[in-house]
Amino acid sequence: MGDMAHPVSRERALAAKLIESLGIATAGDHFAAKEFFELTLAAMPADGSLPTDSAQLTGIRVAQEGLHQLRKHRRGLTEDGVLWIGRPDFLSDDWLQDIREELESRRPLAFEHRMGQFLCAGGEAVTRLLESKELRGLVESFVGPLTSKRQASCLYYDREGACIRPHVDTDLFCVNANLIVEHTGYTERRSQLIVYPQGGQPRPVVLSPGELVLFYADCVVHARTPLMACERMRVISFGFQPENEFHK
Repeated sequence: MGDMAHPVSRERALAAKLIESLGIATAGDHFAAKEFFELTLAAMPADGSLPTDSAQLTGIRVAQEGLHQLRKHRRGLTEDGVLWIGRPDFLSDDWLQDIREELESRRPLAFEHRMGQFLCAGGEAVTRLLESKELRGLVESFVGPLTSKRQASCLYYDREGACIRPHVDTDLFCVNANLIVEHTGYTERRSQLIVYPQGGQPRPVVLSPGELVLFYADCVVHARTPLMACERMRVISFGFQPENEFHK
């Protein structure tokens, strides 16, 4: 996980000046600023690396700083946004198997969202986890009280090259509990979730089925690198919103 303390950079100072000049006073102002900083992320490679062009890299660093500063008052916010990684003790093998079987049964309902990633809503087993007091309690233990809004998205990666380019999540997934349900067909190389810390090098988050990473996904850039041949994944993103901050 990242360290709260890091040296002041020119990119951070520039991002702070930009935010100050925008005069953010309302939720509309906040999300307009977020969209402004997000525009720069289109220049980032999909393979988990950073641009080699110095001007592009500077722009991305400013965008990272700006996105981070928009949520700087959050509890436990670090450079990489990661709050916790592990297997929740309340997620039994039987429950995980129910979820795995449910995802397979709902695969025909999934639509292609982007870059070979297919998406659909969860069924009964996924909804039971989303609405469980145990999952909510885990999230609140790191971020504090949550709003009543929550959402689960079931993600399918079935073919070589499927990925998610560097991005930040929508407001419904301010806090993302990203659960690996299944990951097969890989050898020493495999698709990974990558987080991009402020001013640092990209960091892979390696998870096994049944494990999840809890992180601030709307203000820290992240990606999933392309799948290899024969690789397959089933992932669920559970989205939550902290109270007492701007939301749509």
